[in-house]
Amino acid sequence: MKIVLVSIFLAIVLSLSHLAVAQSGSNSLNDQLFAAAEKGDAAAVQQLLQKGADIEALDMFHFTPLIRAAGAGNTETVKLLLAKGANIEARAINDFTALMSAAGEGKTEVVKLLLDKGANINAKGLDGWTALIWAANEDRTDVVKLLLEKGANIDARTNRGESALMVAERQGKTEVAKLLREKGAH
Repeated sequence: MKIVLVSIFLAIVLSLSHLAVAQSGSNSLNDQLFAAAEKGDAAAVQQLLQKGADIEALDMFHFTPLIRAAGAGNTETVKLLLAKGANIEARAINDFTALMSAAGEGKTEVVKLLLDKGANINAKGLDGWTALIWAANEDRTDVVKLLLEKGANIDARTNRGESALMVAERQGKTEVAKLLREKGAH
């Protein structure tokens, strides 16, 4: 039940963060940066950074432009933000990272990019969830496979003691559960 509530909470947070930017009318450079990062408008991101927008700005949920771009799957924008010095390990509410955001949303190309750039594959949120657990929970088989190939801890546990396999089985994610078992999950 807690997993479902956490998933619902994150969905609401993402929805509200989108709404917050939309309602702000993009009055400030940072508001415009969040909107451009989420849309994947790398040219606008570049211009806004040159005008002084804060690459580490935080929205009301402490998402950074990088976390927004990663969750939306905007590979070119993620590349640009990283090249400009965005903190790859920046944390949102619940210690949610860009890697966790991309993994949970099934953005395989962004997950690969973040890992290639040094993102901590086994970073844990406040609840103990890792990118692998998020991907398993959201039935993102391709991302689970990639994370395992890149060395994710297959038996990492949440604060409740659940592994990615346990979460996948509880959520009825049979394909992900099968993959995890094949790869040696206990």
